[in-house]
Order: sequence, then C-alpha cells, then structure tokens
Amino acid sequence: MPPPVAGNYSETIQWYSIHDGEEEFKKGQKCILYDFTAGWCHFCKILEAEVFEIKPVAQFINQYFIPITVMDRVQEDKKNSPKVEALQRKYGIRGFPTLVVRYPNDQYKKQVGFP
Repeated sequence: MPPPVAGNYSETIQWYSIHDGEEEFKKGQKCILYDFTAGWCHFCKILEAEVFEIKPVAQFINQYFIPITVMDRVQEDKKNSPKVEALQRKYGIRGFPTLVVRYPNDQYKKQVGFP
C-alpha cells in the first residue's frame, strides 16, 4: 500500500459494536480488527488521526476486516461492561492502544502501543 498523502482524509472506518461485529465474524468471511482504546489515551488519538483517518487505510480496513472499537471506561466509570472485561482478559490487554487481529480459526495477533 502506498504511503498516505495529504488530502486523503475523506473516508472513515465503519466501526462495529462488539455484538454486531462478532455476529458478522460468525459468517467466516473476514478477520476482526479489535481496537482496544480509551478516551483519555494520547497515543490512541494519534493512532486514530495518523492511521485510521487516512482514506486508503480506512478503505483497506473496511474491505478486509470487521473493525470493532473496544472502549475502556475504567477511568471514567470505575468499571467496564462485562463484555469489554472479557475481551481484555481474553487478549491480555495491559495498555492502550492495542490492536488485535482475530482470524476465523480463532488464532490472533496483537500489537501493543503506537510506534
């Protein structure tokens, strides 16, 4: 994929809710891309602005993945929903941002942080 160029910011990723994305995943046609993030996370905002908001990246993600945002709410609400907690445990989430690609065979790859 060529590097992003200025002015390529007009398309956005079509994020799924956890429930809807996991239902779509059951069809077995695409991998899930989980974006474990938090509203207070500085590097999460950089990831969004410098990667997710770039048109060719958004198009690629929309075409080949089921993108799901998993928002951590501990700082704001003192707890997460049971589903968010379960996903964080399952993938060993210890910091933000963390990206997890879940394959149809239930294997996964994880990228922690924003380089």
